[in-house]
Formats: sequence, structure tokens, C-alpha cells
Amino acid sequence: MSKQTIPFQVDDISALAKSLKMAAGQANIAPSHVEWLNVLARAAGYKNFQHFRANHAAEQRLAKPSGPIEAIDHHLIEQTLRHISSEATLLRWPSRKAQKDLCLWWLWSLFPAHASLTEGEVNTLLKSKNGFEDHAILRRALVDLQYLTRTANGAEYRRKEMPPPATARTFIQLMKARKEQTGTPSRT
Repeated sequence: MSKQTIPFQVDDISALAKSLKMAAGQANIAPSHVEWLNVLARAAGYKNFQHFRANHAAEQRLAKPSGPIEAIDHHLIEQTLRHISSEATLLRWPSRKAQKDLCLWWLWSLFPAHASLTEGEVNTLLKSKNGFEDHAILRRALVDLQYLTRTANGAEYRRKEMPPPATARTFIQLMKARKEQTGTPSRT
């Protein structure tokens, strides 16, 4: 079994010294390794060494992120912003897939959660964010890539609820900030 290193810190070194002196004075023979561990743990404010070790293990588990850390591609965000006006309108449809995806995540965020929309309502929203006058390509991309779902007859559209990747979350936040700066009311 490998040795686990656990950092030890006490708030008052004087209290630690008193605890050690008492423990050494009470024992007729030198305390064992485990007894010393318990003395040190009690001096640090724990019941015993097991309590100290369990507390350290819990701190380690809580300090670790629960999943993989997602990197944010700031360069991609910066490049994608070149396709969007200061009024938060798409000036042109990007040619790069990664930039298109960011734009689609942003458009996805504009749709209300858990609400059914007609095709006309979807078109109206997309037209308001589209400066190159091709809302159909945006609607098609949102449906094809499953950001939106629609019924078989195309009468009803819904936003698919899913967590955006870290870069998309950052891009959405930037776009919301841009929208607030221009005074455009937010739907989400």
C-alpha cells in the first residue's frame, strides 16, 4: 500500500506543544506511531487521526471538478464575432463549421425553453437576427443539427434542452452582454 501524504497545519503551535508534552508525560513508555498520529490530530482539532484523514479525503474530493475541464477557445469566439454586428445581428453566415456552431448555439439560446413555436414565430426570431436575409438556412441548420426539434408536419418547433459547451456558453454570455449594451430586450 502506498503512503498517502496529508498536509498538517495547526492554528496554535503552543497548543500543539502542550498536547505533545501531556501525551509524552502520561505514557510510561514512548507512545506508538498510531498514538502519536492521534495526539497530533487532536492538537489540530480533530477527534483522532481517522477523523483527520477522512476530512482531508473529503476536502480533496470537493476540490476536484466533477468532470473534465472544458477549455474555452477565445480565438474562435473572437473570429466568430467578426460575423456579427454591434447590434447583435448576423452580418454573414460563416464558412467555418466551428464558427457556424457558435452562431447556432447563440441562436438556440434566443428561443424560449420548453415552449412550442410555430414556423412563423421561428422565422420572425431568425429574421430579427439575420442581416444576410436567409433565415431559412438558419432554421434548417438548427433543425438538422438538432438544436431545434419540429413535428413531422413542421407546424411546431421546440428548443432542444441541452448544455452548451464551454466556448458556446461564453459566446452566449458575450452576445447577451452585447444585446444589453444596445438596449435590445432579452428573451432568455
